[in-house]
This record gives sequence, C-alpha cells and structure tokens, in this order.
Amino acid sequence: MRTENTFNSTDLEPELSIRPVRHGDELLVQEIVDGMSPESRYYRFLQAMPKLSSGMRRLLADVDGVRHRAWAAYAGDRPVGVVRVIADQTGDHELSVAVVDAMHRRGIARALIDTALGAAAEAGIESVAIMVHPDNAASITMFRRYGARFRFEFGLLVGRVPARTPARAGAVAA
Repeated sequence: MRTENTFNSTDLEPELSIRPVRHGDELLVQEIVDGMSPESRYYRFLQAMPKLSSGMRRLLADVDGVRHRAWAAYAGDRPVGVVRVIADQTGDHELSVAVVDAMHRRGIARALIDTALGAAAEAGIESVAIMVHPDNAASITMFRRYGARFRFEFGLLVGRVPARTPARAGAVAA
C-alpha cells in the first residue's frame, strides 16, 4: 500500500508530499481545520463548525488504517489538506477531503483524492460515496471529473466515485 507520494507539477506547490495520517494525529487535524474559513468548514462538515471540539478532533484522528484511512498533504513541513475514506457499519465507504483556504486551486485536493482512490482500489474497494453541499460548485465540478453522478437527498448532493489507481504523471510511490 502507498505510504507517501511526492508530486512535482506546475499546478502544485514545489514540494507537496502526501503521507498517511497516524492514529492520534490531533495537532495535524487541528492545524488543517484552523486553516479553513467558516464557509469551507461548513462545506466540509455540512454544518456550522466555528471551533473543532476536542471530541471531534479525537474522532478525526482515530485512524486505524482499515475502517478509517486518511492521508495528509504537506507543502514543505506545513499540513495543507487531508482526505479520508471511512467505512460504515455496512461496509460501505465514504470519502471526504479538505484543503486549507490559502492553498485552494493548486491541485492539492486532486492529489489527495488520487491517493485515496488508489489505496481504496488496492484494498478491493470498488467505489466510495461522497456527499457535497449543493452550493459547493468547486467540489461538484471536481467530483464530476472523477465520474460522479449526483442525486439530491436530504438537501445534499449524494454520489459515488469509482476507486481506481490514478494515472497521474509525476506520482512517485515511496
């Protein structure tokens, strides 16, 4: 399984690296959430999240590598985004991604999602569920590029993305 990817592309920071999130990585979680605007937090958590509670921080850092997998993107030594794939009680998997606002539109979400979808495919997962706020145009556009088709449910756009190993130039498994 992939442990770290390094991407050098014109649309990414020069030294963007991706590594698995470790169990208990609460400071990483907090730093990423702190770098998100109230609007970005709302889109990510689908509710107002003015402050991340200690319980939520622990939950987001409760990574076990099986039921809850997560990867963080770093620009140099600074965490700038995270993607997670979490299994529910039925064995279905959901993907979520967040990038600090200062680093939007630089390909970081794509790099994170490529990493997560590749790992999911390697683990035998066929597809992952996604939920997007209908006002989050950037995420809707991005996930459609991955083949998502959405349906409207309970005020959200709900869809699926096929898990697959990405064919991304410049991706290097370490």
